[in-house]
Amino acid sequence: MISLNKSYRSTKNITDYMKAILPDGDLIQAFTRQGDLPRVLVSNNQELGLATLKKEIQAQLAQDSTVALITKDAQQSQELYYALHQDFDLTLLNNNDQGLPKGVIILPIYLAKGLEFDNVIAVDVSATNYHGPDSLGILYTICSRAMHHLTLISFGPLAEPLKKIDPDLYQLQADFYLA
Repeated sequence: MISLNKSYRSTKNITDYMKAILPDGDLIQAFTRQGDLPRVLVSNNQELGLATLKKEIQAQLAQDSTVALITKDAQQSQELYYALHQDFDLTLLNNNDQGLPKGVIILPIYLAKGLEFDNVIAVDVSATNYHGPDSLGILYTICSRAMHHLTLISFGPLAEPLKKIDPDLYQLQADFYLA
């Protein structure tokens, strides 16, 4: 029997973070490509969180031509699209899309399965949004879509599985303020 447990998609830093979400994540081996630590941005103010999300999108677009904003479901993707469409040229992916355009892409996690992106922003990874037994797998899958840069933004306290991750595996910015 051959165990397929080596992750080649993401940098070691992202792989170490995402495998810490899973109870048996220590079985996953990270490829040795180094990168930036994942960033976790937490705010109890949704308006401030949305403003910070916009700033984060601009910063990532300055480095790369594609940024994927991944949400829990289609409704959240639509709501995010309407909140951002006046500020960015966006593509809201749906079941009928056949390709991935450049720019800012918004999609629910069920459409991201099997895809990979240089830059991923997981939108609203709060305890309110991710609770229950399915949360663990969904959060892991969202994080595993990122190859080079992973940012998680929470509009409120972090989801429980994310609170348990060793703080040395990510950069935390809580109660952030716009500079």
